[in-house]
Amino acid sequence: FLLKSCKSYELVLKNIVSPEEGRGMGIILSTGQENLVRADEQLALVKSGFQTIDISQIFGFKYDRDKITSSFAEFENYRTLLARFRDLSKFMPELIGLYGKRTYLLLFNNNAELRPSGGFIGSYGILSLDKGKMIELKIDDIYNADGQLTGHVEPPSPVRTYLGQPHWYMRDSNWSPDFSESAIKAEWFLEKETGRKVDGVIMIDLNVTQELLKATGRMNLPDYQDFITADNFFEKATHYSQEQFFPGSTQKKDFLSMVSQKILDKIIASPQDYLPRFLLFLPDLIENKHLAF
Repeated sequence: FLLKSCKSYELVLKNIVSPEEGRGMGIILSTGQENLVRADEQLALVKSGFQTIDISQIFGFKYDRDKITSSFAEFENYRTLLARFRDLSKFMPELIGLYGKRTYLLLFNNNAELRPSGGFIGSYGILSLDKGKMIELKIDDIYNADGQLTGHVEPPSPVRTYLGQPHWYMRDSNWSPDFSESAIKAEWFLEKETGRKVDGVIMIDLNVTQELLKATGRMNLPDYQDFITADNFFEKATHYSQEQFFPGSTQKKDFLSMVSQKILDKIIASPQDYLPRFLLFLPDLIENKHLAF
């Protein structure tokens, strides 16, 4: 049942990014969710049965009780992941805009430069989906949006005092440690600066990209005659975003857009190879606020 549900969501992912019109997305999602529920039921039976077994009566050889306990703990982690994804699957039709267009603000946080609800917002993006299809994905430097703000917005006292900023912009909108409050403020700044309204906000920091690169492996960058890995991503992103930077430069946007597209292309080409690896890290990324929405 778990493998069947994975196939369903693999089809969903391909349909979202495919230029062709996706058909039967509602049925595919419904089937995937049903198989997730049945998989969870089966795993619950396995757990119940395992707990009634006296291992010492089954194995005639010496066994490592700690190793068996550790394996069972790993099994529980998979069950937790499955349960979380099962719950998320209920909202997927709404999230992917199956019944109407949905637009999201993406905030790319540099968590090497801390802020109350994550890291400094160096870049932002707009993601739009309609009828289960991705129709827009744009990434830009946060300063390009902030440069369009007209009028004065009084910053929180610490922003004025310790950051020396007399005005408040989207780049410092995440001043509340409560992400739900910071997200609302980011939406407000986005509308004032660019005129765009969104249905939700997704925050992504460098740890998320690093985990994706752990899943996909080395990524060659022919345009830069270079490559990135999970280990050197932060160093390369800093280098190509800031070296010889000048006002109006698009190098940060160009680099992040290219990396995002390459990772996306690699996952889409072989989701069965890369998505499961990343999904294992997903609960921890959410739990530790490297990914918030």
